[in-house]
Amino acid sequence: MLLQIITFYCVCDAYLKQNGHKPHVLQQMTDAEVMTTVLTAVWFFSGNLRLACQHLKEQGLIPRMLEESRFLRRVNAIPLADWQSVLTYLSKGSEAQTYLVDSCPVSVCHLKRAGSSHLYSDERKAYFGYCASKEERFYGLKVHLVTDASGCPVEIDLSCGSRSDLTGLKELPLALPKGSTLYADKGYTDYDLEARLLSEHGISLQALRRKNSHRPHPEEWAKTIRKARKRIETTFSKVTEKFGHHIHAVTEKGFEIKVIATFLAYAILLLAG
Repeated sequence: MLLQIITFYCVCDAYLKQNGHKPHVLQQMTDAEVMTTVLTAVWFFSGNLRLACQHLKEQGLIPRMLEESRFLRRVNAIPLADWQSVLTYLSKGSEAQTYLVDSCPVSVCHLKRAGSSHLYSDERKAYFGYCASKEERFYGLKVHLVTDASGCPVEIDLSCGSRSDLTGLKELPLALPKGSTLYADKGYTDYDLEARLLSEHGISLQALRRKNSHRPHPEEWAKTIRKARKRIETTFSKVTEKFGHHIHAVTEKGFEIKVIATFLAYAILLLAG
């Protein structure tokens, strides 16, 4: 656990330094320490920030730990884009040529309690979604994720639960190496998008075909896609088990930070070996 926490800190500190981040002279706790505490919370304490703060202070890893209210303000002061950009930082320089894309539902609460949830209540209808693999409806977010062939997260985007997989794919930056192949399931079939990605970015989108497809894949190629996609399904399984039964959050941003941070923690530890 100690080595993993140190790894979290080293990655966050290196990312902030590379981006020219300069801490305020009066800061008692650096942003790298704040991010490390969040990553520790989501990976080891089921998202409980209070327990993570207590552990890091007692172990002497972050002796100048802020009191709870000040710490939460510091967490919310870090833009979501920074959490997402750490994934880009980790994958920078990668020579991988095979990538996978898929989506995963993350419930805010049980469907029966959706009507009284204070999160995303302004546009409540948009956050009701349907998960085809589980054949169930949910209330919350949809995680759109790109991983490399080993299942390590590379890009992530969050959307409302009703957003389609294909729309989510179009909103991802897809800053992948030229000449790379992106495997996807049937929900990502779009011939125009396939042509545009290939011509403009040199990315070959290979989605499984539906039975009535006008451009079916040979069976051997379809087997290759199905086999490769098992990696991203494993990633979703390992990350979502860290969510537990419920992700506790008072604000929408707090909820989203915990979701992204969990995928980020998984990527850091996977790359660290």
